[in-house]
Amino acid sequence: MSLIDTMFALRRVPPFDRLRVPELLAVGEVSRWVTYAPGELVLPAGAPVAQLYVACSGGFEDGEGRPLPGVVGLADLLFDRPAAAALHASRAEGARALLVAKRHFRTLVNECPALVIGFCDTVAPVEGDAAGGVP
Repeated sequence: MSLIDTMFALRRVPPFDRLRVPELLAVGEVSRWVTYAPGELVLPAGAPVAQLYVACSGGFEDGEGRPLPGVVGLADLLFDRPAAAALHASRAEGARALLVAKRHFRTLVNECPALVIGFCDTVAPVEGDAAGGVP
């Protein structure tokens, strides 16, 4: 896909939908496209998380088949944690995703304040959910 196609795909995924064109361009330049077959194991539990996974079509599930948010790996990258659970492509439709390597992710966090605010909004506790859950 072209850089323009990548920017438009990112524009449809929160919190990337908050970014301005120069910021989307920066993300697009450091990301790469990967397609996963339905049910494919993307990352085993306990493995180091080396990239941010951004589902642009299809999606991701945990090892139990529960759907995950469109952006996966955020907390693991921020806190240098291994994957707590297995990551699979959606059993129904697989996933077409953009991957952002850890080193690029950290640069983007420093250079794109709107992205950081958007990430914070995605991990805010839901009313009635004491744990708050972090993707």
